[in-house]
Amino acid sequence: MDIITVRFISKWPPNIASLLVARCGGSKQFSHVLNMIDGMAYEATFNHGCRIVPVKQAMEGASYYQDMYVPVQNIETAINFGKMQRGKKYDVAGALGIPFLMSEDWGDWSKWWCSEFAFMQIGIGGNFLFDKDAQKRITPQHLHMCNYKKSELKKYIPD
Repeated sequence: MDIITVRFISKWPPNIASLLVARCGGSKQFSHVLNMIDGMAYEATFNHGCRIVPVKQAMEGASYYQDMYVPVQNIETAINFGKMQRGKKYDVAGALGIPFLMSEDWGDWSKWWCSEFAFMQIGIGGNFLFDKDAQKRITPQHLHMCNYKKSELKKYIPD
């Protein structure tokens, strides 16, 4: 088994829309989530869409973070999925609709919000954390509630 590290992030100053979506989605601590594999961050952000960048770059503006270690059966498949999503748009309507709407089509891979992208990359790697037919919305809080080993909450201090 390989491990994908899921990083939950609080940013300061926060993106107001991201903070609002996180609070409405039940998160009191984290407004963003990304996956880390081999020093690279796989994430979907409002400003950049889907991207793969060094973790240090993805952490710009972070104030606190916590990591969760999730086993996957095929890390290469997860990496390839992440590469195929690079450059796709951020799903603004989907993210803003988290507290109000249901996603009806997980098969629409044309755009992602952060926790949806992290969830699907882990699932494609062989470990769907939730039944994707039953759980139509995945927020950072949903991922954080998964029963996998987590690090302590840490203050982010850039090098």
